[in-house]
Amino acid sequence: MLRQLDAAFRPAGRLLLPLPVAPSADQLARLRLWVDDSADVDANGCWANVLQQQLQYSPGGFVVVTVFKQPEGAGRTTPRQSSLPGSVGTRLLLSNPHVNVWDFSVPSGASCELHEHLHPYVFFNRTPCNTRALDEALQPSESATSFAACEFRYVEIVEGERHVHAFQNPGKVDVQQYVIEFVS
Repeated sequence: MLRQLDAAFRPAGRLLLPLPVAPSADQLARLRLWVDDSADVDANGCWANVLQQQLQYSPGGFVVVTVFKQPEGAGRTTPRQSSLPGSVGTRLLLSNPHVNVWDFSVPSGASCELHEHLHPYVFFNRTPCNTRALDEALQPSESATSFAACEFRYVEIVEGERHVHAFQNPGKVDVQQYVIEFVS
């Protein structure tokens, strides 16, 4: 019994983030990054307090975000497969049953290959950059979007819908990102 309980609380992974890009309490609430069944836990208050202490005692430091596995039965039962040959990132840094962590780099003036996201993910921009989304026909689907260094976004993937895209880098610097896919 104790071993089963221990396995249930084992983290799926830990992300070491520079303190300036740690999600704010508002982002945690809006993106539903904090999940707790207990009504007596003030997640936003706890997180805001932790960030305030970190900024006070170690500005320029890091924060560790621990990702826990979903309860049994909460994930998909059949792994999804993409029919596209393109990869989500340039180089797979870490892969386990819970997360895939990709390094992603697109040189100035180039485009990434058409790819499909099968899982919810977060992308974290390591450099300030501009991107222009391309649709399935590799045609621009919107104007260029600017990102600050250390900016991140969460993208929800809805079961049954396809999330196929590519983008071009119209900027003067390489796009450098980490992409974290939440597999389970």
